[in-house]
Amino acid sequence: MSQKANYFKLGLFVVGAAVAGVAVLLIREARGLLIGEGIRPDTAAAIRELLGRHPLVRSVGPLLSMYIGPEQVLLTLDVEFDPKASAASISKAVRSLEQEIRARFDKITRIYIEARATDAR
Repeated sequence: MSQKANYFKLGLFVVGAAVAGVAVLLIREARGLLIGEGIRPDTAAAIRELLGRHPLVRSVGPLLSMYIGPEQVLLTLDVEFDPKASAASISKAVRSLEQEIRARFDKITRIYIEARATDAR
């Protein structure tokens, strides 16, 4: 076998390894988007804390989130409000909470808050 053939084989091996390496990196990056990666736990905790500071909020249910694009996150959550609050004040609170979340977390572009009244016991 000639020296050129050996270099050619080595070159093919190096190119193949480089292509395989790039493929692995792309799979790692795209995997979260493909299976519906959610927001980080620290972001969820910050959102929960932000919601808990509102005077009408009594409790916050699970935060469900999913990346719907590289720079877009869908956030859905249940929020229990004071049962004595009027529908208008709850509606205003929901709008205010959505604005605060969007202002602090610019990737969260879609927010769905299910407003619930706490049971009077």
